[in-house]
Amino acid sequence: AGPVIYNDWANPARLQDRAMPVGFIVRPTESPDGKNGDNGDSSSNASGQESAYSLVTATISVQWRPKGVHDGSAPSSLLSYLDFGGERVQRRSMYTDRERMIRALLLSETTRYLGGLTLDDALADDRAELGEVLRGLVQDRLDTLDAGIQIVSVDLPSVAPPKDSVRSFEDLPVAIQ
Repeated sequence: AGPVIYNDWANPARLQDRAMPVGFIVRPTESPDGKNGDNGDSSSNASGQESAYSLVTATISVQWRPKGVHDGSAPSSLLSYLDFGGERVQRRSMYTDRERMIRALLLSETTRYLGGLTLDDALADDRAELGEVLRGLVQDRLDTLDAGIQIVSVDLPSVAPPKDSVRSFEDLPVAIQ
């Protein structure tokens, strides 16, 4: 069976960029008997139906640059970049209009993608693959908008259950070990 991997979600690693984690809804894990939910008991909630969703929190980092500078794109890519948003920073905001639009697209695509994953898939150790898929999705969306922006990378340094339920996620690997 091999060693059990233990994620210490109660004491997360300190990240230098200190980005705030964002909550995302994912599908619940499917049990071996084909039922969704933690215990497979259909009387687990008041409506008699099993929980349809689970919650995870993720910290996301995105690196981007204007097209046409490094990839040999047509000069029109640079004009598209300049037309997409602007350098203006609104009051009480630390982001430019362009950065806010990229952030909104990133959160939209992440919500859509993670919403199709199960809890186990979202909490899996292979977050590099999640980041690469998200990079492609966000890049496709920006290309559709002719934004003139190249997404270099999307990283998910932290994907974890919500703080209130961390202990229940840690009990299983400890019991197995």
